[in-house]
Order: sequence, then structure tokens, then C-alpha cells
Amino acid sequence: MKDQINRAIQVESLYPKEILEELYENHQSKNPDNQNRDKIIISLLIYQALAVLEISQLKTTDIDLENGIIRIKGNVKNKGRTLSLKPNQILLFHNYLKHDYKRYHRRQKPSKRKDYFLLNDEGLQLWQSGINRMINKERDQQEKLIPLKIRQSVIAHLLKENNDVRIVQEFAGHRRATSRSLQTNRIRRT
Repeated sequence: MKDQINRAIQVESLYPKEILEELYENHQSKNPDNQNRDKIIISLLIYQALAVLEISQLKTTDIDLENGIIRIKGNVKNKGRTLSLKPNQILLFHNYLKHDYKRYHRRQKPSKRKDYFLLNDEGLQLWQSGINRMINKERDQQEKLIPLKIRQSVIAHLLKENNDVRIVQEFAGHRRATSRSLQTNRIRRT
């Protein structure tokens, strides 16, 4: 016997573009030293629709500011892909690498040195739970944002703008065409 899981996305519960832009524009880090890092995380969520796991696994070698691209490695859930950065992201990433990254990197113990792009205050890999906490700091329980829902919202907005389904699938790193095409029909009907 098999359970059937309804994977339909409730379009009404997705975040409007205004909420996503407001998150990026108005976010203030608890620690001002983390402002650039936190803005980068939010920008990757709302402009590239990256999953939190993908953000936490980025390496410095995945960022190519000269060409304005970011390489996302594939994993069990998503295919690897190369995405363009927005102009405001290129400057943000540059400032982070030039100023902030060195500060985080110096805090790493030599035995634990890795070249993860986004580091926590101890200079270690930034974990998924840290990203979730950062997005929702000082938010009431009913105002909390869910990173997966941010990702789904960005994808839904792209589909509502009549972007080609295959291009959106590639952008999102989806492995199976059917997973997104079924949701597309539900989204476009609303």
C-alpha cells in the first residue's frame, strides 16, 4: 500500500514580490559586521531561488565576479547549474570578499580551514539553521519566513510572468520535468 502525498503548492500562501524585496531592502543584521554576509544570503534566496543547503555549501571558487556568475553544485535533490548575478549582487559579493571574508577566514583554526564562501562568526561553514535564524530574527511567530517558501515563491513568480517552463526548471535545478509542469498548471490557473 502506498500513501499519496499532495505536493500541490497553495499559491495563496506564497510570498508576494513586495515582501521578498522588502526582506532584502530592510534587513538589518543584529551584528553590523554581518550585514554584507546576511544581504548576500537573502539575495541568493530571492534572486537565484537557491535552497538553504545550496547556499551553505557554496565555495569561494563557485563565485566568478568577472563574468557575473555563480556555480551551484548538484546534490541529491537538485541539478548543478550556473546562474547570473544581478549587478547589485556583484558589488555586494566583491565588498564581502574584499573586507568581511578575510575577517571570518582568520577566525578558522588551521586544522579546520575550508574555503566555504559564507562563514559564521567562528569562521566555520554557515549551517542551514543559522540561515533560518538570520532571516527570522526579531520576527513574530506569525511573520516568520520559510526559506523553502521563498524559493517556491520566486519560482511561482517566474512562471506567472510566462517564462518558459524548461528555463525555470533549469534555473531552479529541478531534475524532473514533471515535478514543475504539474505545479505550473496549478499556478497559472489562479
